[in-house]
This record gives sequence, structure tokens and C-alpha cells, in this order.
Amino acid sequence: MELLDCDLPWSSYKSGNKYKISSIYNAIKRLWKLRDKVAGSTGIDPRGDIRSILVLYILGCSSVITLNRYLGTNAKIPQWVASTIDYSNNKRRWEIAAEMSEKIGLKEQKTPPRLGKTKEIRAFKDAIFIPIAPWRGKLWASERWAELKFELGKMGISSKAVCGPSQEMELKSFLPEFDFVVAKNIQDWIDIFNGTDFLITLDSGPMHLADAMGIPLVALFGQGQLPLWAPSGMCSIIIHHQDDPDFEPCHQIEGNEPIGKLLMEKILVSDVLASISDLHNRLSIK
Repeated sequence: MELLDCDLPWSSYKSGNKYKISSIYNAIKRLWKLRDKVAGSTGIDPRGDIRSILVLYILGCSSVITLNRYLGTNAKIPQWVASTIDYSNNKRRWEIAAEMSEKIGLKEQKTPPRLGKTKEIRAFKDAIFIPIAPWRGKLWASERWAELKFELGKMGISSKAVCGPSQEMELKSFLPEFDFVVAKNIQDWIDIFNGTDFLITLDSGPMHLADAMGIPLVALFGQGQLPLWAPSGMCSIIIHHQDDPDFEPCHQIEGNEPIGKLLMEKILVSDVLASISDLHNRLSIK
């Protein structure tokens, strides 16, 4: 397998960048390096995105497996375009991945992915915060992170923040009084998670890694689609207000940041502290 570091323009949170012809051309030009290797193979698009499907065909895939509609919307993919997987709001990401794997002849995964037990679960004395996300509509207010750190300190629990290498300056600005570490790669994330007792995290990629590792965590969800993006391990608790009658899902673009922030504002520090206590009790930690 070869991985190319190439951000397709429609993954941008700036709506104006999603349809720039020049950005699409530049992305395809970089991905073109794969054409000799993927020609005639089956492409997989996990989002039901017609743009990604077209790119896979341009790169030489003879067929494509995708969702029957664009993730989180009612925009359907015509059956003549690709082989589709039925996507419903009640499916989780690993269930969709299992169906896609079965279509290409791989053994279907009947349970959520797990990386095995990598550390012993112990009393909560050290916590990691993951307070930064690419889309600002996912952010929880800085003063609430500060309050949470203070409350945990009164309980004898130390805490620090962690971010990716491209997020360091944002984290310094967002939580200037916090100790923090920068995870430069996947191995760094694994080492950091193995060195902590539990974490409080936004809906993020590192959250899924920690969940697969079996690290105890409390995840703060605003608009992130549930149960699709929910952590699924026994060591994970989700805080959200998506059952409220005024809940409004939205796409992650600049114009929808206020909607996301309103949802995150509903999560109180007391909610997080209660969830930490529940998680502690669930795991029967002495």
C-alpha cells in the first residue's frame, strides 16, 4: 500500500474552496502517481461523494464501491455510477466498512475494530485533553476546559492537552496557560495514550485511535453524526444533546460554525465530571 499526502479540495471547511477547478486539478495531478498501480482495481469511496467516485475512475479504477447516498444527506448516488452500500442513520462506521470489505472478498468484521489491550486500566490520576479540531464548530469553550482542569486538580487529577503538529500555534492561543504536548505522528499518539489514565476529547481522529486501543475516554459531541462517528468501546462515554427537540445537524463548513458552537455550549463541565465518575464506576476502578 502507498499513502499519498494529498488533501482533496472538498475536504476543506471553507465552502468556497470545495469547487475550485484549480484545486481539483492539482489534487488529481498528485494522485496521478498512483494510476499505474490502481488501474483496473476496485476503488472504495467511504462517503458517497460523487466527486471522489469520479476521481477514482479518472485514476483508472474499473469499478467503485460507495454508499448509496452522500454521508449525512439524502443526495443519492445513481446505481449505474457505482456499486453501492445501503447507508442508514443507525449504522456505525465499522459496520459500513465491514460491508465494503465483504464486497471485495475480505472477511467481514463482525465487531468494532480493536488494537488489543495495550495498557492496564488504573485509577484516574492523569488526564489528557484533546481540545482542538480542524472545524471550529466542534470546539468547546476555552474557559470550560480551564474550569475542567481546575475541578480535576481538586480531585488530585493532573491534566495536559495534546494536539497534532499543525495545531500547535492554535492550541497555544486557545489555552495559553495549559501544559501541552505535540503528537507528530501515529506512534506519538499511541505513546501519549499509553502514558495516561483517561482522556477528554472532542469528536476527532485521535478519539477513534484511543477507543480502538481501549483507553478510557469521555467524548464531547456537538453535531457529529451519531451513532456513525461514535466511539464504540466499553471504555468510552459520549456526551451529546442530539436528543433535544431543537437539534439541527449541519455540514462542517464555515457558515455552519455557529450551529456547531451552540450545540457544544450545551455541554457543561458538570456533565463531563459526572461522565468521568460514571466511567470510573463502570470500569470498577478501586
